[in-house]
Amino acid sequence: MKIIRQKLNKGFIKISGRIFVIILMGISFAVNTASARKDSRLDKFEKGNTEERRRAARAMRNRPTDEGLPELIKAARSDSDSMIRSTAIRALGNHKSPETVSALKDCLSDEEPVMRMLAIKSLARIADPGSVPAIVNALGDGDEGVRLQAVKALGNMGDAGAIGELKKLLGSKDPMVRSVAAGSLGRLGDTSGLDAAVRGAKDKRADVRRESIFALRDIKEKNAGVLDLLYGALKDEDGLVRGAAEIVLKYMGEDTGN
Repeated sequence: MKIIRQKLNKGFIKISGRIFVIILMGISFAVNTASARKDSRLDKFEKGNTEERRRAARAMRNRPTDEGLPELIKAARSDSDSMIRSTAIRALGNHKSPETVSALKDCLSDEEPVMRMLAIKSLARIADPGSVPAIVNALGDGDEGVRLQAVKALGNMGDAGAIGELKKLLGSKDPMVRSVAAGSLGRLGDTSGLDAAVRGAKDKRADVRRESIFALRDIKEKNAGVLDLLYGALKDEDGLVRGAAEIVLKYMGEDTGN
């Protein structure tokens, strides 16, 4: 019986050793394959045709690594293909470094408004305090979409240094700017935009009413006047406004009957 056990143990050791070797071979294959894919992806991004470069750019955005970052920075700044340029700008938002922040600041001067908007989004995602002045400067951009994106970004970055600039926007002639600024201030813990949000929730434009309702959520000021306004918005003629009111009331712990 002892001899049988010894033979079984030796057999188990041999099998275990083989399994271990197979596992190591599998790991080595996976690592080499992943490395080859990275090399292929970067190679196609640099030398492929337009469609191959676009696919490679999307892959680099979806699976971010530091490898290929210099190429992405170069593409974000000056690639002639707008789709590749926009993908590169979005991809840089996954990399927090002085080089990426500098490149994204440069993209705020891109001739296409959508690129400037994407650059602001990526800067907000990185949330480097040093980029706040550049985003504040974008508040004066000639494109409304870029300006609004800058207002939202300042609230999302959590930098209290932007409060002063946002407060100035509460006096804007544009009701949408006032409402977005109120919400951004709310996310920074400042409730000075409450009156602007309340006014915006009664605006004739449905998109302004909706944005203002979400601003009330961010301001977190729950009083009888705000609640009456939100319950009244449940009967708004615009479905998106009604939906926003329901979301915010539920966020505040109120019963909407649904």
